[in-house]
Amino acid sequence: MQVELRVFLVFLGWVGGHHRLEQESGFFFNMKYFEDQVQGGEWEEVERYLSGFTKVDDNRYSMKIFFEIRKQKYLEALDKYVLALFCFMHVVIRKSQYCTWYG
Repeated sequence: MQVELRVFLVFLGWVGGHHRLEQESGFFFNMKYFEDQVQGGEWEEVERYLSGFTKVDDNRYSMKIFFEIRKQKYLEALDKYVLALFCFMHVVIRKSQYCTWYG
């Protein structure tokens, strides 16, 4: 019954309902959907979808995967911050009339 309902929801274009059914029932983990979200960097959705099947403190494997997701989210945020800081410093130093050592 759930498989038919899942197919029906996809047919209607209610992909969100489809994923919600998977998540709340724990019936089917859509690895393709999960991979697409990971590759797209949709870390909030990755964590939300995964939390429908397991919680952080369920076991050590759950703890490890949630840790890796959060670590990646942190590293990407840090990377954006460092890039923005570098660009800002580049502009400020280039426009400084007193800076003769920067080329």
